[in-house]
Amino acid sequence: MSQKRIVFSQLLIKEKIQEKLSSFNIDQVIEEVSSRSFFFSDWMMTHMNGITVIDERHEQLGAIVDLLVYLTDQLDDIQDGDIHDENGLIMNQAFMLLPLALSLLDELPFSLLTINKMKQMCCNLLVDCANGQALDLKNGVQNEMDYCKMVMQKSGALFALAGSIGAIAAGVEDNRLLEQIKDHSRYLGVVAQIYNDIDAIYQMTTNTDLQNRRRILPILYMMHDSDGVIGKYYRSELTYNELIQLRNNVIREFECKGARPFCHFYIKRFEKQYIQAVKQNPLYSHDLTNFLSYIERMN
Repeated sequence: MSQKRIVFSQLLIKEKIQEKLSSFNIDQVIEEVSSRSFFFSDWMMTHMNGITVIDERHEQLGAIVDLLVYLTDQLDDIQDGDIHDENGLIMNQAFMLLPLALSLLDELPFSLLTINKMKQMCCNLLVDCANGQALDLKNGVQNEMDYCKMVMQKSGALFALAGSIGAIAAGVEDNRLLEQIKDHSRYLGVVAQIYNDIDAIYQMTTNTDLQNRRRILPILYMMHDSDGVIGKYYRSELTYNELIQLRNNVIREFECKGARPFCHFYIKRFEKQYIQAVKQNPLYSHDLTNFLSYIERMN
């Protein structure tokens, strides 16, 4: 059993929680959360290294952060059509996890002031995330500026949540430093999202971004090619099924007509902002190598 799964089990498999959540499959939640490819709890811990001694309460806090990110991902997948939730149980479970995660914070042995500050940070950044998701769902992105704003709020807010919660738990009280942490976390979140957008081009048969005609970053470039497959599809001259049949053409257009370097220009731009922001933070400038490793992990 992985260490992550052990921590999630210790956190959730308690008699009073089991009684309250008897209608939910908690074992399935533990399995899904503990088998993810990227743990936001690791990003949280990065903001504690060298500041405090990490112990069991911090590991449980990390599990709560991973639960919060998991529930936002579930809601996102339902809204995008990646998950078919015919009876509404998955949606119900996601809504259950939010108050559960916040209530679990109360049980951790931190000061009341620290717990309240973490709760406030969680709530504020989850609102940001929801606002970014609303922009995405409404297809409100018209250009690169809109895209960056949306992603900084959506994906960026989740990175900011994990990073700032870790710093607060480590005893950081300076609001200026916490704002700097949110800034560099949001920049990394944009880098991660652009790589996800690139993956969506290659995985268009299973990824719903193109099916929903989302204006992800590669599309913002490709849709202006009036003769291109993507341009025709986003003008509704092609159906989604017709687009899938032309999948290889879409990939070729992405690789050969400028969209790939366009995306990597923005990746390098936000990587540079991320590195500069970390360097300027006196809490973490000594640990730059560890923070730089996350750029490799996003790729």
